[in-house]
Amino acid sequence: MLRKIKRILALLAVPPLLLLIYAVVFQGGIYRNNLAVNITKLPAVAPLQKTDRLLVIAPHLDDETLGAAGAIATARQNGIATRIVFITNGDGSGSTRLVAQARELRGSIAPDEPDAKNLFQRIAAMRRKEALAACKQMGVDEKNVFFLGYPDGGTRFMLETNWHKEHPYLSPYTQASQSPYSNSFTPNAPYAGSQVAADLEKIITDFRPTVLMTTHPEDMHPDHASAYAYTFAALERLRLSGNNGYLQKAKLQTFLVHHGFWPTPHGYRPDASLAPPATLEHSDTDWLIQMLSPKSQEAKRAALEEYSSQLVFTPNYLRAFVRRNELFGNVPVRFAVRNQQPATLLNNPAADSLWREAWKPGDIEKLTYARQGGQLTLGMALAAAPSAQGQYRFALHAVTPSGVKAWTVIAKISGDSLQATLNSDNTSPLELTGTLTTQGMDINIPIKDLGISTETATVLVSASSYLGQIRLGQTATVALRLQ
Repeated sequence: MLRKIKRILALLAVPPLLLLIYAVVFQGGIYRNNLAVNITKLPAVAPLQKTDRLLVIAPHLDDETLGAAGAIATARQNGIATRIVFITNGDGSGSTRLVAQARELRGSIAPDEPDAKNLFQRIAAMRRKEALAACKQMGVDEKNVFFLGYPDGGTRFMLETNWHKEHPYLSPYTQASQSPYSNSFTPNAPYAGSQVAADLEKIITDFRPTVLMTTHPEDMHPDHASAYAYTFAALERLRLSGNNGYLQKAKLQTFLVHHGFWPTPHGYRPDASLAPPATLEHSDTDWLIQMLSPKSQEAKRAALEEYSSQLVFTPNYLRAFVRRNELFGNVPVRFAVRNQQPATLLNNPAADSLWREAWKPGDIEKLTYARQGGQLTLGMALAAAPSAQGQYRFALHAVTPSGVKAWTVIAKISGDSLQATLNSDNTSPLELTGTLTTQGMDINIPIKDLGISTETATVLVSASSYLGQIRLGQTATVALRLQ
């Protein structure tokens, strides 16, 4: 009997073991491909001038250092006005929680948040101290550092499903639906996407930047991908308003932090180069490099070391960003003219996720768009025919001179037909028409239903696929200007 039980247990262990082996092989392939990429053919970033004004918008406290500390330090060494904005306070990090608990037990930290009601708020206070110390190493004074106070891990929900202030997001960590932090840019800011955009608009208007930097839309961390959408929406709304001529020439540059097993090679290698991940090397992004002087590289290293709570668990990963160069990407904008024939909106990176490889109907390969009269048609091409087991979504943000409106298109397969609705968090769903294709779908959206009544508008588009409650596929956000 005991022998039989052992055989059964051995058989049960086979599938997880095979999955583990496949995952290791899959990640190993990605690692090898990343190692093969070099920066020899990448152009250099145009150097900032004395008259430039640099605004860096980071989703978490340390992202500004990982992606742009060298550029920030160089700017400050040349006397260029610089401000840094943190969208969240990093209060939901599990690893940071363990560090904070250990430090509190040793009595080495004390909460400096007067109204801190739980450990997560004390984590935020600890991380803010680290961030201010890091910014000082880069040459940025505390008066030029802003904390918006939005929830760690919640900014994509706020972007897609909690846009309006009447339906705020509830943080599972702080149990707050508005900022509990005394130093938030907007006191008691509701956890709503529209408020994030409003904060960024005010900061941009007050500072008048000529160059903005934020995380790349292909970044695999949802807070990072969302930071690009918020930044672009705020900048575009101000541009469309016509009252901010100085922004017409402002540059938006992006940097990457999370993209699978990257950067390669891992570990502190200050003489190595930072190149794009292999899956993004030939993407729509125009990649640029900024070589760092020894002084700027040392400032970056010193700034990173100030984030001691983050270095406890992933030191080799974080220190891998201290290289002889930094990497920036210019993300293209698409244009939809009247009677626009079907065209590619986005080519999604292939073979970049084990989950999507395992379930082909959830692997989004390409997005397309077309425009006929008052109708915008969005298409989604998959690696296999769409499945009735899945759900497919487009997240849309219609940017007009008067504001930004958020929508979600939800599509399901029923038999041989496509059922699609246009949804927001403060209106009733609207039925949409659409058709199934061999390996995807096309959905027709009346432009007026997006709240667009003028030709001067831009629609931010991203797509996702679900199997049950699990999000398998996720594309980057693409800007589509209507002309």
